[in-house]
Amino acid sequence: MAKAQGTRKSPGLRALEASGDGYWELNLLDGSAWFSAWFFSQLRWTSEMRVGTWSALREALRPASWEQTLQRMRDHLEHRAAFDLEVELENGAGEARWWRLRGAAERHPNGQPRYLSGSATDVSAERAARARLERNLAWLANGFEALPTAAALIDNDGVIVHANERWQHAGAEQHLAGLGLGIGQNYLGAWTAGGRAGSPIAQGIAAILRGAQPEFRHALELTTPAQIRRLGVHARAFEIDGSPQAVVVHEDRQS
Repeated sequence: MAKAQGTRKSPGLRALEASGDGYWELNLLDGSAWFSAWFFSQLRWTSEMRVGTWSALREALRPASWEQTLQRMRDHLEHRAAFDLEVELENGAGEARWWRLRGAAERHPNGQPRYLSGSATDVSAERAARARLERNLAWLANGFEALPTAAALIDNDGVIVHANERWQHAGAEQHLAGLGLGIGQNYLGAWTAGGRAGSPIAQGIAAILRGAQPEFRHALELTTPAQIRRLGVHARAFEIDGSPQAVVVHEDRQS
């Protein structure tokens, strides 16, 4: 039967427990399981409890997480797929937590798995941080999309990395003027190709991306087969990891 570790521990086990993670091992030949002291602390197991099999975790894990764990184990043992997943559970204090389970099988030379060993890490804080980041990104993306003008984000190489729907819709018309202003295209190159009149725009944006100036404005006329359109370009700098980027707005000034 599995039990909490006593006072005498091997140097290796002390090092593992100092990592702050839990460690486990399944003997696939006799069905027994071993859990490190971390599990006893997290789930408030006692040495008298029957925790000598993998099913000891079933009571703590949410039903969907338990089924997912078993499926990933089967996939790993039968098809050598990675055993790496995040599971939801309730710890010994009744708190909802998330653990990351990882492991790998030790196999007989004939390929038969004999042991499955691995670790458990509490990733609740990381998941909460990811959820906050995803929520903030959703707010930013929705707000960017709601801008009443065409706007795009330009990276330090001058490439358009994001644009709202208004920008993309306007891009079809601007394409008629010989401009390539779609996502993934180089904004500076679009204005300088063929020595076009928009090259001052490229120079102004390039100055922003060098950190030489924080803002740039320019007005010009675009000639399309259908008409002449007046366009206002307004760009401002911002930084990511200390590298200047630019947000660019195109204002249609057609009266």
